[in-house]
Amino acid sequence: MRVLVTTTPTYGSFHPIVPLARALIIAGHDVRVAGPEPFRAAVEAAGLSFAPAGSAEIPPDLIAELAAARPNAPLRSRLMLTRVMMGIQPRAIVPDLRALMDRWEPDVLLRGHLVYGAYIA
Repeated sequence: MRVLVTTTPTYGSFHPIVPLARALIIAGHDVRVAGPEPFRAAVEAAGLSFAPAGSAEIPPDLIAELAAARPNAPLRSRLMLTRVMMGIQPRAIVPDLRALMDRWEPDVLLRGHLVYGAYIA
């Protein structure tokens, strides 16, 4: 079985999926982890196959807005969730995931908990 696993470029999202991905490989399944290119080294260091998808880039104006919101944790969290996790990242990852799914034809898509674009793909 081909299993495509998605992740955000953060260790807190990636590390919890590593044991499952490794267990799938041990069970004989073909597993690939899709995420932004800057996270390739982390995925490969975990012994997993990487497929580039999405982007880790945040526009400078949003970076400034997030920095200004730093003392206000609820505001910063809301900005990260609505503007980055549910905005920028899905728009970047959906086309890449669709293309990867068309080429590789996975049997299963395991969505990382913050990869909202995988719902759409």
